Amino acid sequence: MKKQTSLIFLAVTAVVSSLLTGDLFLAKSPLFATNQTGESGCASITFSTSTSATDGTAITDLSGNYTTMGLPNVTFSSLVKLFTHTDASLKMSSGSGSGSFTVTFASAVSIAQVSVDAKYYSSSETASLAFTSSDSGFNGSATINSSSAANFDLYSTFATSYSVTSLTFTATKRLYLSDIRFYVTSGGSGTTSATSQAQSSSSTSIASSSTSSSSSVSSPVSSSTSTSSSAVRIAPVKSSDGSTLSIYNVDGTVNRTLKKSTTSDSSTWYVDYEDVALYYQGFGTLPANYHYGTDSSDKSEAYAAFGTKARLYTADYTSSTGYMSAFPTPNEYRYFEADIGGTSSYAASSSWNRGTYRLVLVYKGFQQYNSTDTVIFYTTDHYASFKECYNYANGWSGIFDGETSGYGTYVTPTTITLPTA
Repeated sequence: MKKQTSLIFLAVTAVVSSLLTGDLFLAKSPLFATNQTGESGCASITFSTSTSATDGTAITDLSGNYTTMGLPNVTFSSLVKLFTHTDASLKMSSGSGSGSFTVTFASAVSIAQVSVDAKYYSSSETASLAFTSSDSGFNGSATINSSSAANFDLYSTFATSYSVTSLTFTATKRLYLSDIRFYVTSGGSGTTSATSQAQSSSSTSIASSSTSSSSSVSSPVSSSTSTSSSAVRIAPVKSSDGSTLSIYNVDGTVNRTLKKSTTSDSSTWYVDYEDVALYYQGFGTLPANYHYGTDSSDKSEAYAAFGTKARLYTADYTSSTGYMSAFPTPNEYRYFEADIGGTSSYAASSSWNRGTYRLVLVYKGFQQYNSTDTVIFYTTDHYASFKECYNYANGWSGIFDGETSGYGTYVTPTTITLPTA
């Protein structure tokens, strides 16, 4: 790349604490921020199917095959094409049809995020996992396109939560589901429940994870003034060793690890918009496959070096008009754009249209955060609308108005500052 940014930024290394009536506190367990019935925080259902059963054994009753955390009592019904798997995850679907199940809560739960740990059965049939709920307005889906267990966001906007009593999950093709995570704003329970068969192994796993996470949290978190009681943003924390970066889920578990990008290692040529945003926050520069400049010669040079993973970034801008007027007040009007691609035509040859998918990186952030950390936004429609990066896996604001109205209102999140790893 022609230019490198020397600013140092912080990448996520610890857990997000929960919100209670607008005030932040550190829960006893840093993994799950729910202590008492009705509180807000993180909750989960973890599957633990029998590893002693023959792989692919049909499941007609999930009793003994799951544990819950931070939820009221749950029951499972309408089980279709569910099977055991050797790694204890829940296999959904078969070659002959979709798999599904319904989970019902003993009392209503208000949910603002749904994500899953899952992996596909085969690269030749990447799957889609979707959910519907007892509230017809609350639903979501994601394409499961990883060969190893990874976090996928089905629904994420801390600005809005839905009160539901049941959720139905459907997989269109074969996949392995390890757990379902929720961010609840009310109706959660601080208790852990486990059915007999799964309790021993799952409880051990949870205890081990909690011990590991708590070692990286040495002091209570502090919060900044906020106009939102549910939108949560993490102040970035830099990679601790300069060569790897842990990306965390909202519940404090590690979602994935990014490596320092080099021109010689194509596996570090990141192109996913979230990977690129969090990489920049963690390492203070863009991945190696990003080339400075946007003219035709820049495209040729970038394509020659990185092929279809070539990406461009711009010179710095200082305008206070246009889409910048849709953002909060910056500490300094200085920012740049990084192309994301978004379509198969981007970098398909040595000459291409930059398209409409961009990150906007505001170097010194905004006055609302009382910080000069970089703040990053993402647009898929050439500035008509944006969403803000909250600096953790699947952590993005709801879509809000950019240069076009009608998308939504910007919501100021609460910032949680975590200690350096």
